[in-house]
Amino acid sequence: MEAQSEYLLLRETGGTATQTEGILERLRLAGMPEADIRRLIATQKIQTRFTLKAPIDA
Repeated sequence: MEAQSEYLLLRETGGTATQTEGILERLRLAGMPEADIRRLIATQKIQTRFTLKAPIDA
C-alpha cells in the first residue's frame, strides 16, 4: 500500500512522468494486477485488497 500512497502523492504534487511510471512498475512487480492499477488511477483511492495469482497450480 505504500507504493499506492506514493503514487497518489506524486499525482497531487505534480511528480514527473518518470517518477509516476516508476511507482506503477513497483506495483506491478509487487503483483498488483493491471485492472487494480487502472482502478487506482481512475478512482485515486488506495486499494486495500487485490488478488495475487500463483505462478503455478498447487
